[in-house]
Amino acid sequence: MSTWDWIKIFNSETRREILNILSKKDMSATSLYNNMQSSKIKYRQTIYKELQFLVDVGALEKYYDNDSKQLMYKLIVSKIVIDLKNMNIDVIKHE
Repeated sequence: MSTWDWIKIFNSETRREILNILSKKDMSATSLYNNMQSSKIKYRQTIYKELQFLVDVGALEKYYDNDSKQLMYKLIVSKIVIDLKNMNIDVIKHE
């Protein structure tokens, strides 16, 4: 993904909230939607769209959990370092 795609992550309050929630534990899209009911999210489709963007960029991973029988989302990036002078982004994945 491009540098701008990584920067776009922070351009959305919804994406930032998703990252914050998933930094604590893996969740399904439905669980995320239910946890975000207090925010201005009206449609579940909004969550799916933002989750897919975050998966495409490489910030999240989705997997099937056999125990809950649900598609789950997991944060796989622990740190993003932006070098504005050189327009480089270093992404540090969870170990």
